[in-house]
Amino acid sequence: MNDELEEIDIEIQRLKKKLSDYLKFIKIFEEHPEKTEIQINIMLDDLHKLLEKRKTIEGDEY
Repeated sequence: MNDELEEIDIEIQRLKKKLSDYLKFIKIFEEHPEKTEIQINIMLDDLHKLLEKRKTIEGDEY
């Protein structure tokens, strides 16, 4: 289980970095607001799923 938690934590960090990079990118290239909102919502949804998965795994350990 610890390996699975480590993998999820790595994926969470990767996704946070991706979101941060995307926010910098849109400031430079001025993406359309609708496209920006969709992309950010997708990344936030993915992050939420990973956090829920980690919470479930952590709960199963106890």
